Amino acid sequence: MYFIDKLVDGKMCSTVFTLKQILKQKCFKKNVCAIRNYSSFRIFSKEDDSKQELVTFSQEDTQEFMSYFPLIVKDLTSEHFVEDMEECRKRFSLCLQKTVPNGKRVRGLTTVIAYKLLEKPEYLTSENVKLANILGWSTELVEGALIVYDDLMDESHTRRNTICWHRQEGVGLIAVADAIALNFSSYVILKKYFATHPHYANMFEFCHEIMFNTALGQSMDSIRYLPEQISMQKFKTIAKYKTGFYTFYYPVVLGMFLARRYDEKILNKQMSSILFDMGEFFQIKNDLNDCFAKLEETGKAGSDIENSKCTWLAVKALEKFTPSQRKLFDKNYGKFDADAVTVIRNLYLELKLKEEYDTYEANFFKSVRSRGDLIKSPYSDVLAVLINKLEKQIYSTKL
Repeated sequence: MYFIDKLVDGKMCSTVFTLKQILKQKCFKKNVCAIRNYSSFRIFSKEDDSKQELVTFSQEDTQEFMSYFPLIVKDLTSEHFVEDMEECRKRFSLCLQKTVPNGKRVRGLTTVIAYKLLEKPEYLTSENVKLANILGWSTELVEGALIVYDDLMDESHTRRNTICWHRQEGVGLIAVADAIALNFSSYVILKKYFATHPHYANMFEFCHEIMFNTALGQSMDSIRYLPEQISMQKFKTIAKYKTGFYTFYYPVVLGMFLARRYDEKILNKQMSSILFDMGEFFQIKNDLNDCFAKLEETGKAGSDIENSKCTWLAVKALEKFTPSQRKLFDKNYGKFDADAVTVIRNLYLELKLKEEYDTYEANFFKSVRSRGDLIKSPYSDVLAVLINKLEKQIYSTKL
């Protein structure tokens, strides 16, 4: 249950609501001041009803999460850990600073939020919340590794509004070793802080499984496809393995393990399909941003067209092309030429694929919300918060 604090005749009063009521905005009233719970879910409202704001991952949560990053860097670069490797230690510290903390932090924060929503209130101690944040950072280390790999394979120039790590002075192909170190550093953190946890072995094996599946998806995504090789089934497979496993499924399951609330039946029969669909949505939005968004909005220069990728846009376009449009597509798709990229982008606009995406997006959120409502609490609470977070952030995040 959640307690809504509001002013009544000048006095602060509390009313109990369920999270589903909150997210459906059935309980919003004038003078609502805050929602209190043992999770990170908060609502703050101005006096004017029209200025109500729903926040699922609050600024306080982000600040709390970021406050533990120096500890992660210290743990991974301490002198006793990399003895007699002073130069390497300093360099890896720089790599951590440049590649890990500057993105959306969706995976890390999702780990923390999932844990807080699933954990019993009496166990939400400051030490356990600290451990949840540290576990969240282990997912961000994996994210950092995958980003370095992705930028190398795509020959990208920018990421998060800065120069890609492999293009920074003195790095180059040494970035391959850095990405390997980033990946395995997540296991160093797991061992240090969770070796005595009853689900340590589960978490360790699960992280290996996620990285393996994601690596396969990354490989599949990096293939240059001929137009006749592009299909919706192939796109869905790429989205599931490259994005789906580690974007939402990975941190939610880690939160379940940490809270000792892992339920295989609920996960596999009810939650996983929604989490994977959220990952697919994330990838589709990524494809849209790669093609149409400005560099300052995404922090990354798009290259999907030049790299002849199997994207949602390419799949949908191939379903709709006239013979003359298909001929233009075949001639220009996959070329590292600005004019050719413009031709492809204009074809997508002619086919009104942005408008088709808008319809897909609206239907997607209706579907995942209704499916999430069928799952029992507190697991449904986790999904509700994540769905709301995804909807609120899709236009403002750096992919």
